[in-house]
Amino acid sequence: MSTTLVRVFDHLEHAVEARRQLLEAGIDSGRLDLTSLDDEAGPVEGNFISGNSDTSLRNGSGRTNLLPRGSAVGSDDQTYSRDFRHVERRGSMMLTIDAEDERQAELAGQVMERVGGTALN
Repeated sequence: MSTTLVRVFDHLEHAVEARRQLLEAGIDSGRLDLTSLDDEAGPVEGNFISGNSDTSLRNGSGRTNLLPRGSAVGSDDQTYSRDFRHVERRGSMMLTIDAEDERQAELAGQVMERVGGTALN
């Protein structure tokens, strides 16, 4: 009876290393599937109109204000840098393993955890 394991990785290098180690451990390449979850357009964290700043578009109550006419978000380098400096990719690679049995599933789980894979559940 086969068992399917799914892990996500923040970095391509870690996912590729996990795949390499799984192949070295004897898992057939046909049982491994490495997939990119996004592309150059996103999704990303911290790349939104309100940015990371608590004061960029918020009034004292925490509600977002509309910008006055003629205003531009990020109209100078400091504003842009403050509001958008923390762009981060999260879980951009997914490695799926169709393990032959429980022994192989256990081995695959250990390898992926060691390399930095995160379980979806």
